[in-house]
Amino acid sequence: MPIKKMCPRCRRVIDIKQRLCVECMARNNKDYDRTRRDKDSTAFYKSIPWLTVRGEVLRKYHGLDIYKLMVEGVLEYADTVHHIWELKERPDLSLSLENLIPMSAGTHSYIHKLYKQDKNRVINELLYILDT
Repeated sequence: MPIKKMCPRCRRVIDIKQRLCVECMARNNKDYDRTRRDKDSTAFYKSIPWLTVRGEVLRKYHGLDIYKLMVEGVLEYADTVHHIWELKERPDLSLSLENLIPMSAGTHSYIHKLYKQDKNRVINELLYILDT
């Protein structure tokens, strides 16, 4: 029997590896779309092609955070699919499987912090992880 915990926002029972329940995560994404993301990006992330490719990436890697697995050797669920080359920089790679890597929300935030320090090094590291 898997270990469970309570969602910190709504107190629903969730898997120990999840940060929030599905409903709270959806609310979180909706708030982010409304307050921080530009309209073009919001439209892209709600599009059928993106949702299809996102699902394909998560299935390909069995729903695991590949960065965490390859760098730290830790199994963690992925709830985000990250564009290695950011959407605004390389829109031509927006749906390319070679530019997408699944990760948890925590890892995703960490990667964006690393981007501020040395973006090219992190991009090369992520591309290497996908190649192995």
